[in-house]
Amino acid sequence: MYQFLVAGYIGMFMSLSDLTYANWQEGLGVLLVLE
Repeated sequence: MYQFLVAGYIGMFMSLSDLTYANWQEGLGVLLVLE
């Protein structure tokens, strides 16, 4: 379960870092795949 949270935080961090919505969507996509 923690792995899902980590993937989500990584996606959000990438979004804040690059200021792009695409990176956040990638993080969310990883969550959906792992679920």
